[in-house]
Amino acid sequence: MQKVLSVGSGPKPAKSAKDVELIRLDIDPAVKPDVLGDVIGPLAFPDDTFDRVVASHIIEHLPRLKVMDALHEWKRVLKPKGILEIHTPDLGWAAVQVLTNKENYILALAMIFGQDEPPAQQHHCGFTLGVLRGIVEMGLGMRIKRAQQTPFYMKGEGRDPVEYVGITILAQKKEEAKE
Repeated sequence: MQKVLSVGSGPKPAKSAKDVELIRLDIDPAVKPDVLGDVIGPLAFPDDTFDRVVASHIIEHLPRLKVMDALHEWKRVLKPKGILEIHTPDLGWAAVQVLTNKENYILALAMIFGQDEPPAQQHHCGFTLGVLRGIVEMGLGMRIKRAQQTPFYMKGEGRDPVEYVGITILAQKKEEAKE
């Protein structure tokens, strides 16, 4: 059975396959996570606990100067050869939309700044594909399995889903060299 940690899991339980033990971590008690705690860490798990850590639309909510702390914690709890999966809005795509006055201008601003309320939905940092790939590959020393722009869809009340471009990174924790 694969053991998966969902960091910043939010109000809805993530769906998981039958062969997955999903542990939901969130700082907000109202979302009833499996583990209440800050995604930046220190996480309440031993080293090498999880086969996969999923950070879906959470990294952009972290204070800019705490991003590396969080990434190091997420890597720490991964087993050797474990996968770190990150999804986040693409700041490059959003900037182009704003600069060219495309019809996605308002959506792009939401991708850059997040939502005003509640404060936890505000964005404190942003990434382009190249920047996030470099942080994970060089800053964490992980092997990139996939790094791509990905279409996402935002549902709004009373309107059709709107497409925007995000980033998906899948990175593998390297096995430590045996002495």
